[in-house]
This record gives sequence, structure tokens and C-alpha cells, in this order.
Amino acid sequence: MDSDRAGFSLVELLMVVAIVMLLMTSAIIGFNSIVSSSRMEQAGRMVVDEFNIARQTAAARNANVEIRFILTNRPGTSSNVFWQMESGMFSGKSANATFVPFRAKTRLPEGIIMAPSSGLSSILGNLTNNVATLTVRPNGILEPRSGLSLSARNGWFITLVPGRKPVASINDTDDFITIQVDPITTRTTIYRP
Repeated sequence: MDSDRAGFSLVELLMVVAIVMLLMTSAIIGFNSIVSSSRMEQAGRMVVDEFNIARQTAAARNANVEIRFILTNRPGTSSNVFWQMESGMFSGKSANATFVPFRAKTRLPEGIIMAPSSGLSSILGNLTNNVATLTVRPNGILEPRSGLSLSARNGWFITLVPGRKPVASINDTDDFITIQVDPITTRTTIYRP
């Protein structure tokens, strides 16, 4: 063999490939974390937007507006991890008035759910037919409907968590958003670790 030839040995090439693989793995893990965090932020903004739209519409039209948080089955499965939201008003003033939504139901981003336990989401504590309904009055006061019993002293809140595993308390996850709702003004505050 000629010892003057320049080049890399097989061992050197394998070391470079191993280092590149390690760097790619850590980049993918970091990217997944960023995507998950982005989805959580998007879900939080969606819930806050629903409250803001309802509050503004109630004031502008001088009429009650309902916000509904709906727990439905994910298409093709029997698991209840699919949350939708909608705001709307009732047409007419009679007992037979029909609910007219402002827009199509919105759903939380893939992999994000509202924690249904009353300890994490007081607004979702007592679902009636898998629906939690709140009424926003024109003066901004928020009132529970559909069997919810909420007091202004205990705080009204919804906690969003990753849907990949059940969460019984905030100590079970480090990735969550809690949205506190003031029942007097329907203003929201977002808490995120």
C-alpha cells in the first residue's frame, strides 16, 4: 500500500456518521417538543378566542350568547378525547328557540384535550350529555348552564393537557395551560409553566 495517499479510514467515517446521527436525533427530539408546545399555545388561544367572541357579541347585540364545550367520540374510535367548542345565540325568545352558531364548531389541535376532572377544569366538572354550556350576558356576566354549579369564589378555569396519557393532577404533567375566566367580566387569564 502507498502510505502517501490522503483520505479517511473506515473508522473515521463511521465516527463522523455516528456523531451526525446523534445530532440529528437530538434535533428531532427538540423539534417534537417545539411542535407540542406550539399546539398547546394554539389550543389556549382558541379557548380564549371563544370567550372573547362570545363576550364581544353579547355586548354588541345586547343579547345572551352561549358557549358550548362538547366532548365527542373521535371518528372511528370509542374514546372520548375529542373536544369541540362553539358559540352562538338562540333565534327567538320562546322555549322552542333554536341555537344558531356563529361559525362551524372548532376543535382543539391534535393531541391536546381539556382535562375533564373538576379539579383541573371547574367549568367542565359536571357535563350534561357530554356538553358544558355557559351563558354570557350582555353586561359580561358569565353564568353556568347544563347542570354546572360554579361559584365566583372557587374560580372558573379550564386546563388543557396533552392527550397522550390521562392526567389526574397538574403534578402529572409539565406541559399544560390553565385558562382562568372571571365570571363577572368574562375576561380570561392564561397560566402556563
